[in-house]
Amino acid sequence: MIEFHVIGELRHDPGHLLLLDADGQCYDYDVSMSEIIPVEPDGTWAVDVIEEGRLVMVAPEEKIVTAQPATTKVS
Repeated sequence: MIEFHVIGELRHDPGHLLLLDADGQCYDYDVSMSEIIPVEPDGTWAVDVIEEGRLVMVAPEEKIVTAQPATTKVS
């Protein structure tokens, strides 16, 4: 199990929560799909508390979807 702090939500879709783990990695928790995906927060996220979230969530490691490698364009 991994413990996350809920630190925000997607500005235009509150069904996506911004999570922070103990190592400082941020994740997008898609509530409807029940998936957790690593993300780099940007201006699309409304961050409530960056240093320590007030709400804590615990999830099994199997819920974390590994990042997909970026595709490269062939010229």
